[in-house]
Order: sequence, then C-alpha cells, then structure tokens
Amino acid sequence: MEYILISVFTILLTTFLVYKIANRIFNVPLRKKPLFLCAACALFISLVLPRIVVGVTGLLGTLVVLALFAVLFAYFIAYYDNHDQSPPVAEIPVEKGLMDEKVATVETAEGPLPKDNARTPEEQDTIIQTTLNGQEVTVSPPSVRSDLSDQPLSDALDDLLDYAFQQKEAGNLCLALKYFQQALKLYPDNEVSPLIVVEIGSILKNKGQYDEAIKVFVEGRNLPALRSNSTVQQDFINTIAYLRIVRNVLLQRRLGFIPYGEIPAAVFDEIDAEFREWRKLT
Repeated sequence: MEYILISVFTILLTTFLVYKIANRIFNVPLRKKPLFLCAACALFISLVLPRIVVGVTGLLGTLVVLALFAVLFAYFIAYYDNHDQSPPVAEIPVEKGLMDEKVATVETAEGPLPKDNARTPEEQDTIIQTTLNGQEVTVSPPSVRSDLSDQPLSDALDDLLDYAFQQKEAGNLCLALKYFQQALKLYPDNEVSPLIVVEIGSILKNKGQYDEAIKVFVEGRNLPALRSNSTVQQDFINTIAYLRIVRNVLLQRRLGFIPYGEIPAAVFDEIDAEFREWRKLT
C-alpha cells in the first residue's frame, strides 16, 4: 500500500512540476488535461498492468506488453490533444474586414489583409475612435510624464483611463492591463467600454496570451454599447477569428504562445493566408 501511495504521489508531483516549468520557464504551452491523462496512463502501466500480465507472459513478455500500451496511450493522447486544441474557426461568421493591427481604430476594413501587421505595443496609434449610437467617441491617452504617479487619482473612468494609458506608454503593460480591466469592470455600460476591450485585448495579444485575449473579445460582444452597433460587433468577430488563427498556427508550428511581436514574418504570411482562405469559405 505504501508503494502505491508513494508512486501515485511521485507521478502527480512530477506531472505538476513539468507543467509549471514548461509553461512558466520554457514557454511551452502544455495543457492540463493531456498532461494528467499521461499521468493516469503512467500509473496504469506501472501499477496495474504488470500485475495482470507478469504471471502469464514472463519478464520479457511483460516489457513488450508495457511498451505496446505506452505507445498506444501516447498515440491516443496526442490525437486527443491535437483534436481538442484546434477548434474550427468557422464557428464565428466573418463577412468582411480585419482590424488593422497597426491601428487601434475599430473599423471594418475591406480589401486584402495588411502585409505589415502591428508587432509591438509601441506601434499602436495613440487615438482610438469608433461610432457608438451615432456619436463619435475618442479616447486620447495623455502624453507620458516623467513623474508617473503610483496610482490613479480616483476610481473615476477618466482617471483610470489616463493612468492606464500612461502606464502603457511607459511600457508598464501589467499595470496598464490592471487598470484597463478595472475600468471595464466598474463601467461596463459606458459607451467607451468597447475601446477598453480593444486595449485589453491588444495588451494580452502582445504578451502572447491569445486565449485570454480571445476570451476578452468574446465576452466584450455582450457589452450594452455593442448591442446596437453592428459595425463594432463585426469588428470583434473579425478579431476573434484572427486571434484564433494566430493561436492555431503557433500551436501547429510548435512555437509556443510567443508574444505577437516575436512571430516570424514567414509565420505571419501563413496566418494571413489562412485568414484570407477562411474569409473565402465564409
């Protein structure tokens, strides 16, 4: 009994450490479900299977059976992982346009996809505009001051956005993300909330957190300001589709979730080609 408990504890601890080290240090996007399936299969092969076959096949036969089961389990886990992590992007219809990644302007753009996508947060325009409920809304980040304050002046929307933009321009993306998220949480019904979603998604994308960016845009489609604005709604759909293609191409090339600005040009060409092809199919 002690042997079984020690074996189970050792395999689970090793699995947890591999997951943390791969994702945090080596930026290899291991996923929990397949990894713990591997752990379960390892427990079965090491603890259960030998007791079943060792008395029948002998030592050599047992090793052969264990090797066959290990290969079989590895194949099915790899198949499950590839199938599960590549959902078809066609589940969201896209009619036209792609939000140009060099501009944070929310607009529907027709024509070919831009070849030179935005690669760094610094290349984002400092003014984002959209039309909400028939009125033009502009959010202009203030110029960066050399003496950045430690926190916003208050929880008012303007103060939160001013501070978030200051931190973004200063390169403090974690702080900028925190206060953009706080502004969205406190003022989800405000007409500028879609613009805040764009800023949050842009930061997450540039940090390589594509799943989180997709989730932000998916949830952002439920904002009150978007319900009566089909143009911005369509832009969110376009962005979700594009980010999904970016994520899937990176996974297929086994590059990991590298920051958007570090994606090689050849990979961008593949991403753009897939997006164009997908637009034709939809």
